[in-house]
Amino acid sequence: MSELNKLLKASLVSLLNQLTREVTVIAIAITISLSCGTSDPVTEDAPKDEGFNIPNKKAVYPATSSECENGTSLSWGSFGQAFFERHCTSCHSSDLDTSRRSGATSTSNFDTYSSVIKQRSKILLYAGKLTGAKMPPTNTVPLDERKALIEYLKCGAPE
Repeated sequence: MSELNKLLKASLVSLLNQLTREVTVIAIAITISLSCGTSDPVTEDAPKDEGFNIPNKKAVYPATSSECENGTSLSWGSFGQAFFERHCTSCHSSDLDTSRRSGATSTSNFDTYSSVIKQRSKILLYAGKLTGAKMPPTNTVPLDERKALIEYLKCGAPE
């Protein structure tokens, strides 16, 4: 009986090792397929976190985008802070309680540079379109300011 137990144990260990390898391969394949997106991540939905209640899909811009060929003279002090105060912080401010946020979660705040830089790719996704932008919902941002926001964010949102 002891030999039979050893044989069964060895078979089970071998089977579990094979199963672990197959699960690992499947997990890697899923990870790779999820990381592939279109060439224009601004057209995709953002991950569901940090105040955006939209289904998960990949959308990330690098720290400095290749679309920022000419650089920018815009900075947080010369553009970003005033833009976000004017168009975003009526809902996205750490000073607001839940009842005054119009659905924005408490983690979706744009009243400091550090909070904007952490959520830059999502802001670009939602507000970084010349037409059809989802934010702000009233879509009252003048075209020249919208263009400046896109430039500012694509160029890494300089401080």
